[in-house]
Amino acid sequence: MIRLFLFGRRLPSLTRDEFQHGLLHAHAPLVRQCEGFMAQCNGYMQNHFGTQISNSAGRPLITEPRFDNCSEFWYESIDHILKSYNNDDYFRMLRPDENTRTDGNTRMALIAQETVTFEDPSYQRTPAQSKVLVLGREPAAMNDPAMEDAEGLTVQCVRKTENRVLGTMDFLRARISDDVVPEFDSITTYSIANRPQDGETATGGRQFSLFREARSDQAALWARSHKIFGSAA
Repeated sequence: MIRLFLFGRRLPSLTRDEFQHGLLHAHAPLVRQCEGFMAQCNGYMQNHFGTQISNSAGRPLITEPRFDNCSEFWYESIDHILKSYNNDDYFRMLRPDENTRTDGNTRMALIAQETVTFEDPSYQRTPAQSKVLVLGREPAAMNDPAMEDAEGLTVQCVRKTENRVLGTMDFLRARISDDVVPEFDSITTYSIANRPQDGETATGGRQFSLFREARSDQAALWARSHKIFGSAA
């Protein structure tokens, strides 16, 4: 499956809460109504970021998130992506609404090949869930001194995917960028098991270390994720 990750920031006139609320309750219904766009798309999920954690010298560093949102779309091929964004319905219905919310100068659109590396048998897709997206470069050779282990940053994960970045998309022109080197080589997603109440133990899933054997330039974006339609996970 080909996955399109659209990272964006809100316009300065909007608070993060206003931006994320508008995406979920105003923009998402427009996407569902946009027949020309949906005809090519297998799934759509919004990830609303609240916290970013970086791997700094092997230690977690909590910062403000670089992006406010990442919209994920699932497609059968890159050709289907281009057909979604090169149609009259998209330009008539979705592009104008996007421009009232998102700062176009800060968008980052990455096309990736998805591989599911872990899924708990009890995992069920839900309309909303906690999720982490880790952006990074490919790990260095094992003898590279830049390899570090972050201390104690783990998640109880029910589904993990590795997404190898194939290239970037020129979002404004709806075409593949031939002359732009992607900022990141990989995007790893972790769907998180529901957090237990105090005194309880999490059930299901598996514990993963987010930054294990990774370069220090990785960043983990913590999100509340909302399935809008289709096979989003």
